Amino acid sequence: MTRQRRGIELTEADGASVSDGPVSITTFGALVRYRHRLSGMCRECDTCRTFDAASRPADVVFVGRTFRCKDCGSRMEISLSPPAWERRD
Repeated sequence: MTRQRRGIELTEADGASVSDGPVSITTFGALVRYRHRLSGMCRECDTCRTFDAASRPADVVFVGRTFRCKDCGSRMEISLSPPAWERRD
């Protein structure tokens, strides 16, 4: 699917859905569908990890869960990143 916005063509990969409104992303399946990335930062051992949402069951909710560092077991600070759109001239 392709959209025009301010003279820039935004193209989606893998048939992900485009929405002009807010999107609810609460499950690992929604992360994969909307191509968002979930990553965590451990302040104790200064480790940063990206979680592979595709390897988790799609219907499992990640919101409100506690993620622990594999190295030290401390609680990780989680961040959600939107997908990077491809620009085509």
